[in-house]
Amino acid sequence: ARHGAFPLQLSTKLNNNAQNYANKLVELNMLQHNRNLVHENIGENLAFNWFSNANFDVNFCHSNYY
Repeated sequence: ARHGAFPLQLSTKLNNNAQNYANKLVELNMLQHNRNLVHENIGENLAFNWFSNANFDVNFCHSNYY
């Protein structure tokens, strides 16, 4: 674990909630944080970047996070 955290465990509930919110964002055609997560003690990271070329490297977002 890069940050000294415990190993992650897969959560069906969290996966379903994340997918439902992703579907909502698609319907809204926008990117915004889910305000309900504060009450559930859940964090999220949303990232967006636009590239004009077809040589986009997914590692770009990861490396710019740190």
